[in-house]
Amino acid sequence: MPSVGDIYDAIDRFAPFSSQDSFDRCGLDVGSREQSVCGILTCLDVTPDIIRQAAQADANLIVCHHPLFFHAIQSISPESVVWKLIQAGISVISTHTPWDICAGGVNDCLASKLRLTNVRAIGSYIRIGDLPSEMSAEALCAYTAKCLNTPILYNGVPALCRTLALVGGAAGGDMPDAYSNGADAYLTGEARYHTFLESQTVRKPLLTAGHFETEHPSIAELTRRLQSAFPDLPIRQAEEKPPIHTILP
Repeated sequence: MPSVGDIYDAIDRFAPFSSQDSFDRCGLDVGSREQSVCGILTCLDVTPDIIRQAAQADANLIVCHHPLFFHAIQSISPESVVWKLIQAGISVISTHTPWDICAGGVNDCLASKLRLTNVRAIGSYIRIGDLPSEMSAEALCAYTAKCLNTPILYNGVPALCRTLALVGGAAGGDMPDAYSNGADAYLTGEARYHTFLESQTVRKPLLTAGHFETEHPSIAELTRRLQSAFPDLPIRQAEEKPPIHTILP
């Protein structure tokens, strides 16, 4: 039976924890490297429902994307995720920015979901590739909505788009680099109001498709890699829904 440390080391080989961004706090969030692992549940975020799913699946390790700890914790109450994890004896490894930037990780999975070709990396995060065909910005919105099964926010700038740059999650700040490297349009999960204003000034399309929706496609690949590394270990992907819902008039 592998240990938590064995799982951590396997992840470290394809998404090195040493590559995490300076703001990140990912790695072994809860638990001990020495704990034996009888099953793994993968997910984007650890919530009380995810803990229930792990317990029902007899999984005593959760491998998630987003870390539990970004800021100092003032207290841990019985209602908190951390308390529930410790009570259930469940360890947590978070993969965050190493999984964002590694080959085949979050951003490559997103590019694949959109069927981009000739994909190349710009810096650590940005991926730029060719769209299946030239399309208008409005058609690109419809195409992206169909690929990701989610509504799209768009800055309203008309353009013919042959190339698309993208970064999953909250990456409005990468927009200038995407445009300066030749992208006809830029897609991310979420962006600030003033980033949309800036994109209108440079007259290039900006699309946002949701933080969850642009990162969650990669969890299936994370699950596949873990199962490949530990073929005899029960590993399953959690059932998750986006925490933000769109209500139309």
